[in-house]
Amino acid sequence: MKQPQTLDELKSKTIRSAKWNIPGQIAVQVLNVIGTIILSRLLPPEDFGALIMLTLVSSYANLVMNNVIGNAVTQNQDLDRKDYSSIFWVNMIAGVIFCVMLIALRHVLINFYKQPMLLGYIKFFALIFICYAAGSVSQALLVKRHDFKQIVIGNLVAMIISYVVAIIMVLMGYRVFSLVMQLMLNVTISSLYFIIAARWKPFLILQWKSFQKIKKFSVNLFLNITLEYFAFNLDSFLVGRSFGRKDLGLYGRSKQLVFLPVQNIAFAISRSFYPAFAQMQQHKEELKSLYLSAIRITFYITATVITYMVIVAPDLIHILMGEQWLGMVVMFQLFSITGVLGTLNGFNDSFIISQGRTDLLFRLGIFEKTFSLAATVVGLQYGINGIIYARLISAFVILVPKVYLLLYVVQLPLSVFFKNISKIFLINIITIAICWLLTQQLSGAGMYARFTVVSITFAALIILFSAIFKEKGYSYLLNLLKKGIKNS
Repeated sequence: MKQPQTLDELKSKTIRSAKWNIPGQIAVQVLNVIGTIILSRLLPPEDFGALIMLTLVSSYANLVMNNVIGNAVTQNQDLDRKDYSSIFWVNMIAGVIFCVMLIALRHVLINFYKQPMLLGYIKFFALIFICYAAGSVSQALLVKRHDFKQIVIGNLVAMIISYVVAIIMVLMGYRVFSLVMQLMLNVTISSLYFIIAARWKPFLILQWKSFQKIKKFSVNLFLNITLEYFAFNLDSFLVGRSFGRKDLGLYGRSKQLVFLPVQNIAFAISRSFYPAFAQMQQHKEELKSLYLSAIRITFYITATVITYMVIVAPDLIHILMGEQWLGMVVMFQLFSITGVLGTLNGFNDSFIISQGRTDLLFRLGIFEKTFSLAATVVGLQYGINGIIYARLISAFVILVPKVYLLLYVVQLPLSVFFKNISKIFLINIITIAICWLLTQQLSGAGMYARFTVVSITFAALIILFSAIFKEKGYSYLLNLLKKGIKNS
């Protein structure tokens, strides 16, 4: 029988995981942003709007298969090979069911959006559900083993190949299909890599007792994720139906350019710590200390990235994506503010899940998602920007009970929580003020010159104030970037 790991072993594994996972996820997101920028310069917003209409359907299956199943496999310490096999086959069956359902209901989707052009893509795109299902258990096993090196490599390889193929297809005259192929290849290649890297093959077995072990955890998480999905994506459904492909393309790109890199980096950090959080449930003091370190580095990175994006948004979008995308500047800035709050909420959700308290998360989620859905519907009456303001207000309102739930689970005083991240707030507020004044002074300068000066000034100020205030998030990140792969 495998002996339980000591706290020192867990901490050591977590540090090694972070040294691969955080820089690796940053690299993945940099590649993702670069690929998105290249495709955005080659394709108009309406093509991206068509892709978003398709991915709004597939994203739910991805959440169920990877988040519910993946978290259940990682969190539960009593599963064996037969349990993993049973979970794998049920996941594959679910993937096939999602695939068949999308094909069967394709005309419903087309009529909802009033976009007949989607018909030619749906039958092919439906296969993505099976791809999601195939790699989810293998990826979860890699996470459970703290083997983030393989996850990073798999994601990097998939990202590079998929974007290269998509760019070639665009140059050959394919438009929406090139975007569909990029997503399909990314999911397929990464899933295949995880299967190979995990060195695990499922048995031909399907036993009910395997699901009894994860039933309570998974049902509550499934319900919460379902609510989360509709609360997070209702705005995109409404924009697509009410305003069309072009406006959805602008709206969706601004939302993705904020939430994908920032929240995925935050997700990488939380995933690095998640196995240790789950295995340290009985060691409360050590758990508190590890949580405070993790939330600090998460908030430091995401707050800094988002602060920068808000400051340089007009020039950044114009330079990188072209004039056709300038309509998303205000959306992008508003989503950036929402992104900070969403990152804190998302990380805290991950921690609560690691402690097995999906029941509490679901109960709070009922209020949280109901409020968010209602705010979105009200915001629709004031146009696209009204929806974005509604999401921002919702994020502020939801943060309060979410933090209190987190503090209840981790048994942490509110004062300690805010003191832990207070310096990061101060550093970014001072930096925003100085850079805003600089931007006003350079309003008459050329776009490239202004962008360069403000970007360099921002980086210098963040480093300077982080050093002055002795911000631990900065020193920890600097240490990871220095040592990174060499010491992993």
